[in-house]
Amino acid sequence: MWVLPYTTFEKVNLRGGVKVENISYGMTYGGDSDMFDMGHDFKGVWSGFIGYNGNHMNYDGISMTQNGGFLGGTLNVYKGNFFTGLTVSTGASSGDADTMYGHDNITLLTAGIANKTGYNFEFFNGKVILQPSVFLGYSWVNTFDYTNAAGVKIRQDALNALQIVPGVKIIGNTKNGWQPYAGIDMVWNVFMGRNQVKANDVILPKVSEKAYVQYGVGVQKTWADRFPGFIQAMVRNGGRNGIVLSAGLRWALGRNNKNAKNADTKSKNVIKKLKK
Repeated sequence: MWVLPYTTFEKVNLRGGVKVENISYGMTYGGDSDMFDMGHDFKGVWSGFIGYNGNHMNYDGISMTQNGGFLGGTLNVYKGNFFTGLTVSTGASSGDADTMYGHDNITLLTAGIANKTGYNFEFFNGKVILQPSVFLGYSWVNTFDYTNAAGVKIRQDALNALQIVPGVKIIGNTKNGWQPYAGIDMVWNVFMGRNQVKANDVILPKVSEKAYVQYGVGVQKTWADRFPGFIQAMVRNGGRNGIVLSAGLRWALGRNNKNAKNADTKSKNVIKKLKK
């Protein structure tokens, strides 16, 4: 069993001249199965999770806070230094926005599926790892119709978006357990179909995120086989500009069993596989 808290701080420049400041935060609760044999030297791990997420956004005199929950599951598959993971999830959230006209209430329903696949090329007996990977994610977001504080009826088509993130990391494994790393990713957000937003009968201008590149350094370490933590700094250029500082801590609950200890030598890539 595990618990994962998180928070992020960012500034986003959207097409159309909209500049958004965003703070996100949340907590995920989950559990992993024992590693099991899938045949042909493939090993698998099932995970289930449920959690809370929230965020606060500011742009052009408008302040908005969202709070919601989500649940989902993941199947991770390993063979040697190859890894791939498929996640499906769904969630709902409500938003409260303060504008020059008053207070608005917004409700959203979300669903998504994502995959991350990569390979660890080991050098110098595993002391240095080159990890190319690609992330593909599809998101569906439905914002229910509402009437804002100015009495305008807001109607929005469901958003269908695809995110494509190829990247590469260089990871070091030191004797004392520290894992410094450096990485670079290219991020594309592709919006599919027509996603119109209407205020009464007026179609509002579209805003979207431009592609951007992110690169930076970080370090990860696991304490007592159950407390992995990391800290990193990423610089973004393009659709997002500036620097992003992030840190995280994940801890496993419960006692290690015999099967987990026996699988440890086969699951080192779980530790080497670093999250974005």
